[in-house]
Amino acid sequence: MPLSDTFFAAPPHWSWYVILYFFFGGIAGGSYLIATMLDLFGDESDHTMARIGYFIAFPAALLCAPLLIIDLTRPERFWHMTGENEVLEQRQQCNRENPESNCQGQRP
Repeated sequence: MPLSDTFFAAPPHWSWYVILYFFFGGIAGGSYLIATMLDLFGDESDHTMARIGYFIAFPAALLCAPLLIIDLTRPERFWHMTGENEVLEQRQQCNRENPESNCQGQRP
């Protein structure tokens, strides 16, 4: 195993899906930010450029979710990222009912 650059953690093993996710996420965020700034502080002539920025940001952001889902170890379980975690909810309920206990050792 190669040494890490930080000497504290293993180097990440990112596939090209994650690299493309970062690229398209940056394009989407940057173009949306610039388009919003043009809408808020620009002249009437800047409206066309702002609209183009929004049209670039939307499809770039739509590409990000499939790229991350494909990169998962088990892509069929991507929906676990979108909802509440049952274990977390049970621990929060335990902490509300028993504030002095740590609720760490309890299993659902």
